[in-house]
Amino acid sequence: MTRKEQIILPILHWYKKNKRDLPWRRTMRPYHILVSEVMLQQTQVDRVIIKYREFLRYFPSVKQLGNASPGEVITAWKGLGYNRRALYLQKTAQAIRQEYGGRFPQDIDTLMTLPGIGNYTARAILSFAFDKPVAMMDTNHRKFYSRIFFQENGQSDKILLEKTKDLVADLLTLPSLFSDKKSMVYHWNQALMDFGAHFLARGTHLQDCPIKQFDQLFPDQVKKQQKKAHTPFRQTNRYYRGRIVDALRSEKSITIKTIAKLCADIPKKRQQTIIQGLIKDGLIKQAGCSMLLP
Repeated sequence: MTRKEQIILPILHWYKKNKRDLPWRRTMRPYHILVSEVMLQQTQVDRVIIKYREFLRYFPSVKQLGNASPGEVITAWKGLGYNRRALYLQKTAQAIRQEYGGRFPQDIDTLMTLPGIGNYTARAILSFAFDKPVAMMDTNHRKFYSRIFFQENGQSDKILLEKTKDLVADLLTLPSLFSDKKSMVYHWNQALMDFGAHFLARGTHLQDCPIKQFDQLFPDQVKKQQKKAHTPFRQTNRYYRGRIVDALRSEKSITIKTIAKLCADIPKKRQQTIIQGLIKDGLIKQAGCSMLLP
């Protein structure tokens, strides 16, 4: 059997029946794709759906986002965490307006010069906004390609992307299984996200795996990853950073004393480190003895 018969078509047929109805899959506007991809970094899909719609109501275009104050953007980002992403997103919007006349570049190298955009996000924009025939490498894609090509032995994204070239070429020869005009590469990139979330991330429903005849590891052996010791979230700097920013979302300004109360269970030296980190990242600014959103 060919790769198309063993892997590609079974997964695409499974996806056609089981694909998730996500709002960013109903558009090819590059700005909307960018917003969704930045939000989806380290945030669960269910949380992003609500915030994605809400954020686009506040800032429906790169112009509105670029013209907003950083404080307005940080406030609209509430509930998503990793607040620096909001500032990177705004800086990207500003760069697209100022450097590219409001039009998104359509090549990887140029996209990667924009603030906060790495190789994966650049490829996501090319695939989902411009339907370019490029492979992608987010967590789900990486897990899939590592298992298919290297039996889960760790490989760099560069090597994995090189291995996908023939697979992408196969996709380009297939007649579409879908009613829209999007390419099979577009649908394949989306399909692997749902496939990974359904079969690889949770390790459930393995009896329904569409390619279990191809790779016996898929249905029969889900490797149990050793649980790594980790610091509880409430003990991390990110927790206290979030508390300070959330307080400023509710109040126009807060005093150093208020911050000390919010962080009363950690040493003052650590409090100062956290405050200085927030200032350095552009998430807050100091005015005398008070802190403000930028």
